[in-house]
Amino acid sequence: MKTYCKILDLDGRLYDPEEYTFKPGQEEFRTLVEKEALKKGLPGGQPKYLDYCKKFGIEWEDFSDHGHMRYGPEAVMMFDLISQYSWDAVNSVGLPILQVKGTNMFDLSVPAVKEHADLFGSRLYRLEAENKSLVLRYAACHQQFSAVRNWALSYRHLPFGTFEVADSYRLEQSGELLLSFRVRKLHMPD
Repeated sequence: MKTYCKILDLDGRLYDPEEYTFKPGQEEFRTLVEKEALKKGLPGGQPKYLDYCKKFGIEWEDFSDHGHMRYGPEAVMMFDLISQYSWDAVNSVGLPILQVKGTNMFDLSVPAVKEHADLFGSRLYRLEAENKSLVLRYAACHQQFSAVRNWALSYRHLPFGTFEVADSYRLEQSGELLLSFRVRKLHMPD
């Protein structure tokens, strides 16, 4: 499977990362694109944004396994504002958007869950309970399809979208973890 990276700007245009013109004030975004999309080696040292994390109360949770964060009061406010911004952005597309909330655990015996889980390989949190192989949520899309398939819909309801800011879990390798960037519990607007 080949991976492609694109940049979607605020005006809705797609760019190849090599062709995107970064604007003033997008230095951190440029660094992210260079590291993740263009796979460029970057100079070492601690990223500047970690100072902001410390200032606003975003830190690792010591009472969990490494890779899980906790949020102080300022960080919670920032998180809630970002969640609201993502809801506002989704609503701006002009379609009816229905907010949903789902579970954090899925049964691997369900074919749709198993097929999707196989894409993530060893980066899943797995557990056994009541003779079932379960996995913590790693993405949200199959959850939303599962919910919608049980709704009574007609053509008059179309088109529509579903949305949630979902907790997702990925068992990233400890050497890859970086606060607020590469974590084991993330929040995904989906």
